[in-house]
Amino acid sequence: MVAACGGAGKSSSESPLPPDPELDALVSAWTIENHIVTPRSYITDGDAAEWHGGRVTVTKRAGYTTPFQGNCKDSSYTKRKRVYAEVAVDEDLAGESRFIPQRFGLPSDLTEFKFICRDRKEDGSPALTPVLTLYQGGTRAMTCFSGVCYLLTRGR
Repeated sequence: MVAACGGAGKSSSESPLPPDPELDALVSAWTIENHIVTPRSYITDGDAAEWHGGRVTVTKRAGYTTPFQGNCKDSSYTKRKRVYAEVAVDEDLAGESRFIPQRFGLPSDLTEFKFICRDRKEDGSPALTPVLTLYQGGTRAMTCFSGVCYLLTRGR
């Protein structure tokens, strides 16, 4: 099941997003605590480790800021329920690495959020900020970018 939310096409000056308790639970500054380098990655384990302590932030307007995608003030999003085992296959987590998120505390039942940035440059063209996908369960989350999956803890 995929649910679309956020009223695509609205600018940040229009009415706020409809209430969504699952989005409200995601709104926070998340801290990168660990990572997993997949076979799809072009960066090294050491390079990925440099992002530890970094922040992935989701705002009430479904905006986001990450060290990888950059900043987005206004986005639309979709969400769907996922099972971790399926996510592990989709993200190419294999062998022993597929168990790292579970040992970290990421639960089996997740909500996948895909945020698509609607920001525009001054000339009116799209900002081209990359999509942010977050897999969230309670106080743990995971996001994958360029073949590396980053494990996140909800900020305080």
